[in-house]
Amino acid sequence: MHITNRQQEILDYLKAYYTQYHSSPTHQEMANHFGLKAKSTIFKHLKALERKGLIQNDFNRNQAVRVLTDLTPKNIKSYNKILNHREIEAVTDGDLKIFPMNIEGHQLYLVETEIFRGEGIIKGDLIALAKQSDYQSGDYLLLRRNDGELRLGYAEFPEEMIIAIRFQRKGSLPEYYDASDIEIIGKVFQLYRHF
Repeated sequence: MHITNRQQEILDYLKAYYTQYHSSPTHQEMANHFGLKAKSTIFKHLKALERKGLIQNDFNRNQAVRVLTDLTPKNIKSYNKILNHREIEAVTDGDLKIFPMNIEGHQLYLVETEIFRGEGIIKGDLIALAKQSDYQSGDYLLLRRNDGELRLGYAEFPEEMIIAIRFQRKGSLPEYYDASDIEIIGKVFQLYRHF
């Protein structure tokens, strides 16, 4: 994914600002920080970052810019070459399509929903998952609850047979599950986005 130097600077600024103040800067603060007289230049860069799926921005509200994920343009790869512009038969599993192909031993899943947008994964993204016999606290996992609902988040194992899922969304609380009530589909190895 191509991202300009200025867009990367804005992305880095948003992350640093949030780390320090636990909120996003106003559009005017961003313009002042970068020495811009008009907020319209900031809007242009924010729109470009939003199109690339790196931020979410409500242009009608002040302090409403949110970095969607800690995935950066450097580790989000394009999947144009993976699919080679061919139709590949896939198995549909709820909001995901499972492709009968592996990349470096990882199964590919196509996201067909916006439910993961808060985690920085958007409709049309491919997720490469690593299936393992053992998962660690801090692993970024895709899980399925007994009711079929999917969850994507950082796993914690506070007690034996208990799984806590921590989300990236601002203000969200962890969800706790009995290990028998949830299926771990796999650990997110790589995210691919169509550009």
